[in-house]
Amino acid sequence: MRSPIKTAIIGVGRWGKNVARELYNSSELIGYAARTNAHDTWAAEAIPNAKRMSISEICADPSIEAVAITTPIATHYQIARQCLEAEKHVFVEKPLAMTFEEAKVLEQKAYEKKRILAVGYIFLYHPAFQKIQELTKAKSIQRTTLNWRKYGTFTEQIEFNLLTHHLAMALHLYGMPTSGHLECIEKKESLCDHTKTELRYENHSLFSNINRISEGKSHAMHVELTDSSSYTWEENSVSFTRDKQAAEIVYKADAQPLTLEIQAFLGAISGNGAPLITDGSFGVRVLQLHEMLQKNLR
Repeated sequence: MRSPIKTAIIGVGRWGKNVARELYNSSELIGYAARTNAHDTWAAEAIPNAKRMSISEICADPSIEAVAITTPIATHYQIARQCLEAEKHVFVEKPLAMTFEEAKVLEQKAYEKKRILAVGYIFLYHPAFQKIQELTKAKSIQRTTLNWRKYGTFTEQIEFNLLTHHLAMALHLYGMPTSGHLECIEKKESLCDHTKTELRYENHSLFSNINRISEGKSHAMHVELTDSSSYTWEENSVSFTRDKQAAEIVYKADAQPLTLEIQAFLGAISGNGAPLITDGSFGVRVLQLHEMLQKNLR
């Protein structure tokens, strides 16, 4: 039996801590990198076998096979490239880089080094999302709507930090759209805090509405079919509605998507898992779509 994969994580902020816990549970997490010692007390309790290391030390350690990167988006490209050049398998929180061109360089580097490159689009690993995809795959779709309300995360552009999640969902479900546009409709805490996006396909459209200055907090997906029925995903449940009748819950998820995502990455490394749905090539396509929309920003 293969011994657990030895891993490290770069960045243990709010989300990085969640990724670190999953790595600790599913691999042998031996190192973490952080800008300051502010997280050392947390690390000693949550990931006790991992020692604090610099990025250079992580890259130079031949025992470390895989690295997760959960740092600010602007740093993804340089850190991921450094880790790939050190022949590490790499998991990068979304998006893969700041530009389509940078993402292509990372994809090529992973290919040259024969290493796994994965991008953290967690919604694609949610069992409820996968169930709604299964239920609608053979159906005629009229319209898909994604609504996300929350308050916060103003340090990075909404188009990179939040919208790329919805772009990833659209690409996974329907492929590259024929056209689309992005509209910024509110500026309060930053240059853009509320977006509306439309992606047009041959026979249907997908609409994304993201508001990060909302008093409420929710994320929902609604798929309308041409026969007047629909499926809705909210939290961990998928419900079905026909002809405006009362919604019927048809599925409830119990597995955690981040657990499944990290296990998929580690499974791809070991060769025991299914092909990654969010590999480097997929990360490149998300940024390709992102840049297309930026050109049509209203």
